[in-house]
Amino acid sequence: MMRFGKAVGGSIIVLLGLVFLLNNFGMIPAEVWKYWPLILVFLGVAIIFSQQMHHAEEKKAEEKKK
Repeated sequence: MMRFGKAVGGSIIVLLGLVFLLNNFGMIPAEVWKYWPLILVFLGVAIIFSQQMHHAEEKKAEEKKK
């Protein structure tokens, strides 16, 4: 589980760096920035969903061992 958390954290940092780089080059329109909270909501939902899927897979693996 620890590797998954590190991968998510690292991916978020890389994604943020990419967004700021594209913004510096003027490739992201200014109108997009008013929706940045929505991006955080989608990231949060994606993290929660992926963790639930991971727990479901672990539960199935435990049931197969029994």
